[in-house]
Amino acid sequence: MALSQINRTGEGGRGLATAGLVIGYISCAVGLIAVFGGSGY
Repeated sequence: MALSQINRTGEGGRGLATAGLVIGYISCAVGLIAVFGGSGY
């Protein structure tokens, strides 16, 4: 959503928006690994 707004309005902050997306995806992946990887204990 943020990237589409940046593209539409021409505002700055594309790097920060991309970094936020990457951090979000990594957090989701770590959470899923913790849930499914930790279920064997």
